[in-house]
Amino acid sequence: MVSAGKEFTTTVDLVASLREAVNYATTAGLLNDATALTVLETAEGAQQRGEPPDLKSVSEALNGMVALIAPLTLADLHFDRNPLSPDNQARTQRFQFWLPVLALILLLVIGYFMQSLRQSQSFIARVERVQSQNPDQKVAALQQMILFDNPLEASKPRDTMRDQYLEKVADLQRLTTELVSLSGLAEQLAPDRDGQNFVVYKLKRLAASIRDLYDPVPPPPALEQQPGVPPGWCEATETGDLKLPEEWLRWPPWMQRMAADDLRNFCFKLQLHSGRGDQQAPNLGAIVPKLINAVPTIRERISLRAEWILPFLYGLLGSMLFMMRTVGNIRLPAMRALSILMRIALGGMAGIVIGWFSIGEPGAQAQMSSAIAWPFVLAFVAGYGIEALFSILDRMNRFIADTSYSKRDAGGT
Repeated sequence: MVSAGKEFTTTVDLVASLREAVNYATTAGLLNDATALTVLETAEGAQQRGEPPDLKSVSEALNGMVALIAPLTLADLHFDRNPLSPDNQARTQRFQFWLPVLALILLLVIGYFMQSLRQSQSFIARVERVQSQNPDQKVAALQQMILFDNPLEASKPRDTMRDQYLEKVADLQRLTTELVSLSGLAEQLAPDRDGQNFVVYKLKRLAASIRDLYDPVPPPPALEQQPGVPPGWCEATETGDLKLPEEWLRWPPWMQRMAADDLRNFCFKLQLHSGRGDQQAPNLGAIVPKLINAVPTIRERISLRAEWILPFLYGLLGSMLFMMRTVGNIRLPAMRALSILMRIALGGMAGIVIGWFSIGEPGAQAQMSSAIAWPFVLAFVAGYGIEALFSILDRMNRFIADTSYSKRDAGGT
């Protein structure tokens, strides 16, 4: 049996809770019925007279107020989470200022990583396109045409063979230009840091960029040039063949034939790529290995950005937008900084989980649109509606647990 003192104390607590609920509902404009006010006045009057209030009427009124102020609860009002209190209002105003600022900064970061992802995917697609055209085979075919078909000695100005030759030369020059462009892009996307830490390297690059703004210097050549041709090379004999250097003439005949073939290929490519014979042709022997070495590194960076960084950032953005909409809502409990930080962090983690299931093979041109759209949209939605995602996961967990229990009970019987 409950003593009279304990019963009175419990009733006093219920009356205090009813007072908090009525105050909030009145301030928020939710109180449309005066019944709770009448019960509260009667109960407080009884307390002033030293009499215990009517427990039944107070409990009924309190239950009605709990349903009225939902989703806010009595626990929120008890533990200083009333959104209408002056302290919480001041804190909410600070949150309403900083959350948009941080969201704008986050948008800039997302824009940077998205642009980097697009450039990397475009680089991989261009390299694959160049590789599919087999530049070495085209060079060999053109050389064979010049040696055996003599397209430049055609009598007619618009001879078919000459047109084919000019078309092949233009095609190879376009491939060379593309390789040179890819070489410069590879230096930007996967620079050689000479063993430096990534952060240190980026800081040095930033310092160099700032210094160049005030003291501009001509940039170094971005391309590796073909090494200079030693004197006597690529010169013709009286018969029209390439003249071998004097030291090569002491070699055996079979070795001279091999050297002459290599020299013919070298001089042909030099003239083809330079177009002027001035030894300023790009060194494709150095450019192609650079591209081959850069492709795996860039693929790894695409995978890192597409599967981890960008889904995480989009999840954070979704959580921030959700908090911007709800932090000032007087119908929801007031939130502290730690609660907001936890909610935003959960959104970022949910975005990463979505990224695990959404990204295909990075770098493929056919998948570029999907790799830039749907996974990140899903990550944003998951960050915005993290409660719905957790609800789905909880239902899956209960379903698995119930299935396991049913199998165990069936095995036991």
